[in-house]
Formats: sequence, structure tokens, C-alpha cells
Amino acid sequence: MKADYFYFEKRIAEIDGALSDPKSEEMDRSVPKEEHRRLYDKRGRRREQMFANMAAHIIKMCLELHISTLLIGDLCGLAHDKPCKGNTNMWGYRKLIARMSVSLENYGIAAFAVPEYGTLKVCARHGCEV
Repeated sequence: MKADYFYFEKRIAEIDGALSDPKSEEMDRSVPKEEHRRLYDKRGRRREQMFANMAAHIIKMCLELHISTLLIGDLCGLAHDKPCKGNTNMWGYRKLIARMSVSLENYGIAAFAVPEYGTLKVCARHGCEV
């Protein structure tokens, strides 16, 4: 997913550079702008497809292991600690969790988002301190 993100970012930056070039004053700007929009749309569709594939894989594993409840770590605030292009901002965890939750519920598997803070100190199954 990171490779896709960086590939599309590079292509979009090339188009942005061509549009901001002073020599491009006389060229037709509608073609690069359309390509710019197409790349953003394609990046989004590829991300959604990866989310769907990931959800299908997790569902398959849960069904094979007879898992009826899945706890999904809520990574809220993780990207704020070290902001940069290579962090979790590109993943869209909220969309991923929503996609997985809907897919899991279609197969009768309950999904719950659990905050990550303090998870190493408390047992996820029993709630006692470890």
C-alpha cells in the first residue's frame, strides 16, 4: 500500500510541476487536470480494493479458526506523534475499520474497536493487570 501511495504521489507531483511551470501558459490545462483527478481517483479505488481484500482475508482466517468476536485496535492519535508522509495518515484507519466491521458482521463475527493505550498493561481477555 505504501508503494502505491508513493507512486501516485510522485505522478501527481509531476503533473502539479508541469501545471505550475511558466512555460505551460499556452498549453491546454484541461488534459493534465483530468489526469490529476484520474490519479487521485485511481489511488482511492486501489486503497478501497486493498481494504476489501484485507477484510476478506481476515474473514477467511476467522471462519477457519472459529472466531466469533474480533477486537480491532483503535489507532487514534498514532499519526500525531511523528507526522510525516510515511506514517499512518495514508492508510485511512477509520475507513479500514468501518470496512472490516461491515464485512465481519455480514458473516456473523462481532467486531469491536479497542483503544490501544495501556493494552500492554492489561490482559485483553480477563481485564486484569499483567
